Amino acid sequence: MVPGAYRPAILPAHVAGVGRLDALAFLVRRDHPQYCGRYDRDAIIALMRRGEGAKGRCLDYVRQTVEHLDASGAPDRHLAALLRDAQAHPPERNR
Repeated sequence: MVPGAYRPAILPAHVAGVGRLDALAFLVRRDHPQYCGRYDRDAIIALMRRGEGAKGRCLDYVRQTVEHLDASGAPDRHLAALLRDAQAHPPERNR
C-alpha cells in the first residue's frame, strides 16, 4: 500500500456462517496526493488489464482478492464482475 493513502478503521462486518464481527478495514484517503478520483468502468478495466508493479500484475492481485473474499464468505460481486470483464481480453502490457 502507498504510505498514508489509506486510513485504518475498525468497522462492523457480517460474515456468512459467522455473523457480525468487527473487522479491520483500510479506507481510502481522498485528500492523499495519489488519490486518482473516480474512473468510469471501461477506464478501470483498462487500468486493471495493464497494471503491473514490483509485486506483480493487477489482475493477479484482484483475482486473489476475489478468491479470498469468496472463500471467507464475504463475496464482492462488483469486484468479481470487474475481474471477469477485465479477463475477457488478453492483458495489455505497460509500454
